[in-house]
Amino acid sequence: MAIDDGESRWTTSWGMLLKLPEEGYLEGPEGPWPLRHVRWVELSTARVKGGLAGRPREMIDFTEELLSELSAMQVVWELRDTTWSIERIFDEEPIRVAHFPNPFGPRRARRV
Repeated sequence: MAIDDGESRWTTSWGMLLKLPEEGYLEGPEGPWPLRHVRWVELSTARVKGGLAGRPREMIDFTEELLSELSAMQVVWELRDTTWSIERIFDEEPIRVAHFPNPFGPRRARRV
């Protein structure tokens, strides 16, 4: 997620948590944020299995499943290629993400 609280802008770390804990808030790896402060969200098209305590890491691609669900939704999104790092597991792994600009975020000019 990218956050803009009106005083500063930053991008949260990658995480395995993204939920709506209550109306008007989106919760990611660094806590809940008012939707008006969320600039964009990216969802990975792969899941990570293993990688800790000596277990081998496996990337499980679910692009087709994600795209099928997204095509049924009435939201703006695009696929982007980027890199992904998870502390103690891997650094700068190439990954494809679904990028969602937040239609409820700050109303001033945005860089996406």
